[in-house]
Amino acid sequence: MTAELDKIEYVISGHGYSMHWEVKPEIAENYHARDAKQPARHEFTAGDYVCSKEHGPQHFNGSNEEPLMLVTAQTD
Repeated sequence: MTAELDKIEYVISGHGYSMHWEVKPEIAENYHARDAKQPARHEFTAGDYVCSKEHGPQHFNGSNEEPLMLVTAQTD
């Protein structure tokens, strides 16, 4: 079984990190899904893929000299 993704990004050039507010499920009598209170930090560099199931990750360039370039594909 594979996880369904909403968005995938390929890092063309540069390096940096992204902050993802990942969904944390709470399973008790009822199922609830809540965004995490603190974001998870994910490092990346050219040639990496950045995948996210949730919307709205925030990307940061790790260099003052080299531009960060990403190409994005997203599902409907």
